[in-house]
Amino acid sequence: MKFCKVCNKETVKEFMSFGKMPMGNMFLKKDHFGDEKTHELKIGFCEQCKLVQQIDLPPAELLEADYGNYAYVPFGKSLRDNLANLGLSLYTDFKMNKDSFVLDLGSNDGTLLEPLKDKCKILGIEPARNIGEIARKRGVPTITSFFTGEIAKQILQKQGKADAITVTQVLQHIPDLNQFISDIGSIIKESGVLVIEGRYFRDTLRISSIKNLLERHQFHLFRAELNDVYGGSLRIYARKSAQGEEASVEKILVDEKKGGIGDFETYEKFAKSAYALRDELNKVIKGLEGKKIVAYGASSTSATLLNFCEITNKQVSYIIDDSPLKQGLYAPLTHIPIVSSDILEKEKPDYILLLIWRLKDEILPKIEKYNVPIIIPLPEVKIIS
Repeated sequence: MKFCKVCNKETVKEFMSFGKMPMGNMFLKKDHFGDEKTHELKIGFCEQCKLVQQIDLPPAELLEADYGNYAYVPFGKSLRDNLANLGLSLYTDFKMNKDSFVLDLGSNDGTLLEPLKDKCKILGIEPARNIGEIARKRGVPTITSFFTGEIAKQILQKQGKADAITVTQVLQHIPDLNQFISDIGSIIKESGVLVIEGRYFRDTLRISSIKNLLERHQFHLFRAELNDVYGGSLRIYARKSAQGEEASVEKILVDEKKGGIGDFETYEKFAKSAYALRDELNKVIKGLEGKKIVAYGASSTSATLLNFCEITNKQVSYIIDDSPLKQGLYAPLTHIPIVSSDILEKEKPDYILLLIWRLKDEILPKIEKYNVPIIIPLPEVKIIS
């Protein structure tokens, strides 16, 4: 048993290990082969507060190295529209004006805040130096730092309390959730809106566990929404001042209870399913020995999949990615080169392994024109022609 990062009780039971994994989005140059840092990625379930969490988070020095050369920005229309629309909806739904202050934690390249820069006061907090610079060039004020109590004090002194704070696809990476939410509470107005969005697979961010966490810090959850981003995400809205809870919250809570999300056995079954899918994908790849297989989509989740399945540059010739930040680099540990999609105009592989399966509805139309069979790894392994 391990200690829970929310309730602080020694009640976290491991149900799965992905093995040694690189830090997310740490793509590298060829002369850095062998310098990659890894961390054991184990997942556990707290039998007290029901939070699913990573056991033994990476040490701070690994996180600092990670964000020194980070290579992720939201890429693709669906991801960017989701963030931009969230920013605009905050402004309209909660009747903000020029004096309103919106703070985005983990703001990346400023996609969420950019539509608001002429409408209200905005500020992003982003630890990745290179990505924060992109945001500033787009006119989005950005502090290059992790969000800490000290940063919260600085913001309070210079800007005052926020009318809205957004935290998208970040919460799962926070080592001390209680301190994080407490620091947010110190710089948000009593009537201010806290919006948290994360990937929703009933085994990562769940409304029942996030509701418990927020209530520990006097936040009241009043709205919840599911969307298709990253293959399914949960967005919740909370305030310090109590108000009526919308029906959307209760509906998701009921659905989670029916799905058995409070039972450890549910996660044991999930782990068995994940190992079985790994074995099935490996079987398919091995059966295609001698064929030229390339992949599409260099992301932190694709790095996890490749390393979990022990797929390297011996099986996959290269990874196609549309982000210029990643092209010319190599995937961590597997050392698969990352190239532009232009390569498909010059050569035709035998198969394309779709690593960003969560965005398949957006990606498939781009690559189906090349008339190459596509391997979909999840939620079930299949080949489409």
